[in-house]
Amino acid sequence: IINMWVHSIKIGVSRSKFVWWNPLRWISALIRLFTGKYNHAFFLVNDKIVIEADSEGVNETLFNKKWKKGQEIRVYSLDFAFNISDMYQLLYAQIGKGYDFKGTLLDQLWFSIRKYFWRIFDGKKPRWTGHSKDFATKKFYCSELVVYIIKQENKNLFVNWEQYNPNDI
Repeated sequence: IINMWVHSIKIGVSRSKFVWWNPLRWISALIRLFTGKYNHAFFLVNDKIVIEADSEGVNETLFNKKWKKGQEIRVYSLDFAFNISDMYQLLYAQIGKGYDFKGTLLDQLWFSIRKYFWRIFDGKKPRWTGHSKDFATKKFYCSELVVYIIKQENKNLFVNWEQYNPNDI
């Protein structure tokens, strides 16, 4: 698929408001508790279309339907050279893949908790005990998708791309 209309690809991070009756917001709150301010990462294409991995899998949504006015969002331009057509093709090819609940709830959360406490007590980064890179390309959680796509375009960035959370981006 070559889409000549794609003229910009940016990345963004967001912070969901906690709503006690929505269990998915509990996950967001846990992510923020141990990783930092933001709990979600996504791509923004042409400042209108969001491509992201969320609880429904990798999908695309119009920006103005995804976020309501007043929600905290940061959008960043990519500051390295990349082929926009190649990146978009790779990104679009991920649409329809499933969401990596295990990676979010077990692997990434456990790693983040350990990283949080190890930083306080001895300053060492804990060893990754989550899934492999091969498994990580079958299903994605949000930051894993963003970092994987960027890694394909710039091999020098994000060496262990399956270990990043939205605040690492």
